[in-house]
Order: sequence, then C-alpha cells, then structure tokens
Amino acid sequence: MLILKVTLFLLWVNFLPPLANLIWGHRFNTPIDGGRLWFDHHPILGGHKTIRGVLFSLLGGTVVAPLLGVPFHIAAVTALLAMLGDLLTSFIKRRPNLPCGWECMVLDQLFESLLPTLFLKGILQLSWLQVLLVLLCFIPVAYLGSLFWNFIMFRPPIENYPRLIRSTVRLREWRACHDPLARWQTLLNISSFLAYDILYTWIFKLTGLQEQGLQNGLDIRLEEHALSFPDLPQSFDGLRILLLTDLHLDGLPGLTDELIRQIEDLEVDLCLFGGDIRMKTYGPMAPCLRRLPDPR
Repeated sequence: MLILKVTLFLLWVNFLPPLANLIWGHRFNTPIDGGRLWFDHHPILGGHKTIRGVLFSLLGGTVVAPLLGVPFHIAAVTALLAMLGDLLTSFIKRRPNLPCGWECMVLDQLFESLLPTLFLKGILQLSWLQVLLVLLCFIPVAYLGSLFWNFIMFRPPIENYPRLIRSTVRLREWRACHDPLARWQTLLNISSFLAYDILYTWIFKLTGLQEQGLQNGLDIRLEEHALSFPDLPQSFDGLRILLLTDLHLDGLPGLTDELIRQIEDLEVDLCLFGGDIRMKTYGPMAPCLRRLPDPR
C-alpha cells in the first residue's frame, strides 16, 4: 500500500504542470530559464518548463500530504524534488538539442521519481526494494500517460492540418460536444451558464438596456460587396454568393423570422453558412439547426 501511495503522489505532482497549461494556456507561463541559452547555444531548459508549472506542482503536492501521511512541509519538499528531477531531465535533453516534448522512456521519468523517492526513503522507512518497486510502477505508467495526453491534447486534428490545436480548445470542444455528457453539460460548462444566463441577463435588465439590446439583435444588416479577380475563370463571372454568419439563432426569439424576411427575395447562386450558428457553447445542437432558414 505504501508503494502505491508514493507512486500516486508522484504521478499527481508530475501531472499538475500540464494540467496548469490546460487551465491557463499561455497565461503566466514564464519560462524558468527566461529563454536563455547554455554555453552550447541550446536552450537551458526550454519553453515548456515554466515557473507556473513548478508552483502549481508544489501547491498541489502540499495539499495531498495526507495521502503520504507526512507533514505538509515534507510533501512540499517531495514535490519540489520531483520538479527538480524533471528540470534535470530537460537540461540533459536540451544538450543534444532534442525538441521540447520529445518522449524518451526511462530518461523522462527517472530523475523526477528517483530524487523524491530517495528523500522519502528516510522519512517513510522505505527499503531499497520498495524504492525500486516505486520506480518500476511509476516509469511505465507515467510514460504511457504522457503518450496518451499528447495524443489527446496536442495531435493535429486531421492529416496534414497546418497547426496544432491548443489543449484548452480541445477541452472546451470535449465539454461542449461530447454526446455521452449531454445530461451533465450545464454543470461542465457552469461558468458559461452563470455568465450568460444569469450575470449578463440581470445586468442588462437592471440597467434597463435589455430592450435596446433585443432591438439591436434584430437589426440584421444585409451588405453587398462586388469582388473582382483578374484570374477568375469565365464560368464564375457574375456568381452571387450569400454568406450568413454569426447568426446565434438560439439567442433571440424572432431572429429566424427576421432573417428570412431579409433574404427571401434575394437571387443567389450559392449560400454559405459561417460560424457561430448558435449562442450557447454547450447542449444539443439539433434545436438550433432546426431554426436555420431555408435559403431556397
């Protein structure tokens, strides 16, 4: 049981830095090395090792001190040693100029588990066999966990996609669109619910601006732009395209009717729907899609 507790503690404190990145993205992510280079002209640690991540790990490790049955300051020192081991690994990997995020089983997990476990050996009276068992449990689990994390959060969404999708965007997508979570989507998106359905609604009501806002929302603008291109094929000459975008159809009653009134007499060759079809960022999409006007 003691081996399992130590292993879970190490997994927890090493998971906290990427969790902080998931929560805050690029905010407060000051690199520990300040972007400086070592004597070999390679980064000292790299941009992925941030002050925020270390502090978050220290705080999270301290909070779960009861898991190990040690005082809070002992848990804090253990978490700090885990982070120092992680930084040592990054320093070693930067010397041959390996890219940040490059996976290397054993090397990636060795120091961040060995240093804190050796410290706990004297505190918890661990035997050398128990120290070895902690490493044997931690290394493969942490390695597989990092592979899974990178696969879920940082892979390109489709083949040859030009850029990575930020982990925070993936999390919002998962919370808003994951079908099995439909029953709990309001709870998972509680900040959006409180902001839009309660806070903003009552602010506009109390300030007397709600009625004006509703009128503004129904004041749909139809703009026409003529575009010309010297290399446009003759078959596309005179093509008329209707672009409907930022509709937010579920945000205002009567919006669909007003939209239909605006476009029903237009003669176009192609109708395109842009983004932001709905207002809410969670819940079923079907009710909003049923509000889409038929451009025919």
